[in-house]
Formats: sequence, structure tokens, C-alpha cells
Amino acid sequence: MKVLQILNQSLIQSDKKSDKLLNEKWSYNEGRRFLKKRIASKNSICLVAEFGNEIVGYLVGSVKKMESWRPVRRTEIEEMFVKENFRSKGVGSRLVRHFLKWSKESKTQRVLVFVYDSNSKGIKFYKKMGFKKDRLAMEMEVR
Repeated sequence: MKVLQILNQSLIQSDKKSDKLLNEKWSYNEGRRFLKKRIASKNSICLVAEFGNEIVGYLVGSVKKMESWRPVRRTEIEEMFVKENFRSKGVGSRLVRHFLKWSKESKTQRVLVFVYDSNSKGIKFYKKMGFKKDRLAMEMEVR
């Protein structure tokens, strides 16, 4: 669990470049409970990528609640992070492929992932994996 929290903290630090409002303490409070819940649930999956005895990446995802306005069974990649020196070596691709296999076994029709608009490498990666832009979320500060 501790290693996942450390990787999650690295994810938050990386995402903080795009979103200054992220809670830097989340990994060690709610994040710990989130990970425990995902690990324990049959509707969730937590994957780790190892190199030797080192965990170099992880992916957390789950089956999402079906909405009546769009009755489609979906899974979501909720968190994914690969250590910098292990990127572009197929680690993330293997994590996503394993998640897609699990999604298919879970009888889902769609897989969802959210990526910051400023994360051009992440967008390129997910496009390479077969994801397409679907909707655009926009946000503004209330003044």
C-alpha cells in the first residue's frame, strides 16, 4: 500500500502542473481509503508494473455506475502513473492492455479516461492505445 501511495503522490505532483488546486495530502488520507476500497472491490482493479523487485507503475480502474440518460456499461481508468525513467518502454501500454482485457471480461461497452488538456504526452499515449476524444470538460474560476 505504501508504494502505491508514493506512486499516487508522484501522479499528483505531475498533475499539479496542470491543476494547481490538487490536494497534495490526498494520497495519505482519502487516497489510502480509495486504494483500499478499489483493491477490495470485485468491480475494481489495481494493477502494478514491476521491474525486478521495484514497482515502477500502477493503474487503478473500476466499473462505473450506469446512468439512465446514457445506458452504457463503462469502466474508467481512474489513476495511472509510470515512473519517469520507465516511460516509453511499454509499461503503460501493458497496464492499459491488461485493463482493457479486464474491462471486456467485466462485460463493459466503453472505457473512459480523463486527461488534462495540457498533458499532450498523455493524450498522445491514450490515442495510440485507441482512445478518441469524446467530450470536452471546461472550467472557470468564479470571481
